[in-house]
Amino acid sequence: VLCFVICSFCWFSIGIDNYGLAQTEDASPEEKIDSIRLVSQKIQELVKSQPVSTFVLDELKQKVREKHKQEMKQFNYKRNQKLSAIFERFQKIRYQPVIYSGKHYDYTSYNQYFQAAQSR
Repeated sequence: VLCFVICSFCWFSIGIDNYGLAQTEDASPEEKIDSIRLVSQKIQELVKSQPVSTFVLDELKQKVREKHKQEMKQFNYKRNQKLSAIFERFQKIRYQPVIYSGKHYDYTSYNQYFQAAQSR
């Protein structure tokens, strides 16, 4: 986007500078060639200053990447909160429904205590 603005500005300024030479009907071919040379010289100057514009583009890309990283962090934070809430609900209610005998609660932590005691 920035390069487009720079190029359009340069073409506009080049067109204004050389408008008198290029548009006159009585201009000789040499004057037209000179105007073309001036245009090419200005374009070459722009090409020489191109690394500055690429540096600006790199800065813009880095800013966009940082913005996307922040958005992803916010999204992941919200998602992790939802998942942790679901996980906590499952931790609080640990049972396995059985059709014929009701609900059997999970006593794994209670059983782990006895297994640890037996291993000592």
